Amino acid sequence: TTTTTTDDAGVTTTRTVTTTTTVTATAEEGVPPPETVVARVARPIRDEDTELTPAWLTTALNERGHLPRGVRVESMEFLNLGEGRGYAGKTLEIFDVKYTGPTDLPDVFVMKIPNYMMESIDWGKTIFSMCDLGFRQENYFYDKLHAKHPIALPKMYWIGEEPNPSPETTMPRASILMEIVPDPGMISQVEGTSESDGREFLTALAKIQAVHWNSEELAAADWLMSSETIGNFKQGVVAEALPRLRGIPEFMALEYAEEFLALLERATPQIAALNAEASEHGKTLCHGDARTENCLWPNQRTEGIVIIDWQFISFANPMTDLCYFIGTCFSEEEQKKYA
Repeated sequence: TTTTTTDDAGVTTTRTVTTTTTVTATAEEGVPPPETVVARVARPIRDEDTELTPAWLTTALNERGHLPRGVRVESMEFLNLGEGRGYAGKTLEIFDVKYTGPTDLPDVFVMKIPNYMMESIDWGKTIFSMCDLGFRQENYFYDKLHAKHPIALPKMYWIGEEPNPSPETTMPRASILMEIVPDPGMISQVEGTSESDGREFLTALAKIQAVHWNSEELAAADWLMSSETIGNFKQGVVAEALPRLRGIPEFMALEYAEEFLALLERATPQIAALNAEASEHGKTLCHGDARTENCLWPNQRTEGIVIIDWQFISFANPMTDLCYFIGTCFSEEEQKKYA
């Protein structure tokens, strides 16, 4: 508040007083005594070692209205649940969460954040741009499409992102806090899948594609990968990535590496043409990374499957998912045979 006064001598004095107002939670039966609630907005986690704290989790759960008034997160533990899987992101398990009062919230969550170690490697600007778009896409998917999704999705507790000033060189700042899939069964991509499991996975994808077939809503969505929004972006990513495979000793040591690279190099210029031709017969929502390790069987197959990792989704032809799944569901021996 600013006030101006003038004394008898005609001297004018201006005085500014800043007052801080706090909001106090109302005491209710079974809730601890009232405490000051600070209105804050949770930022996406970049450094889990310093930023992923009980205070952050309290803020995130309050932001979406999940925590009862006066209750906060007292303590928690976390670990890297996805160690050794993928490269663009980290999957953290937040567990042993303790609250200061009664709540129906779980004591375990899953947290997804980008892998910022990627920034120390020259992956190429197209791949970084793909990662930036991918993490934002997954946020939008869970925020905008969950109501129409025909198969189970994990419950979202918090979703957030910030603008990325350098999408061609840095990973985005984006996070997702979700429920953990109970006792998830997962098929190893190296070992391969059975025909029945593959059929169940593809049936789930078909249900998703059927719901969104030729969707006018998705055709107008500027956040989805499509030929209209990103052009031949995927072809560019593959073309930029292929030469880098030769710099990976573990890959080049495989007896079929050269043959496999030659096939990819011949196929890359045809990706855009294939997508354009196939899309003439209809478009739908495609997962874009439809492999066995992105599919979970909760409670060891007592419930319906859950498809996760919606980062590279597109509004494109359904062959995108079919070809990708067929190319990644074989065992290592089968991959050598069919390369």
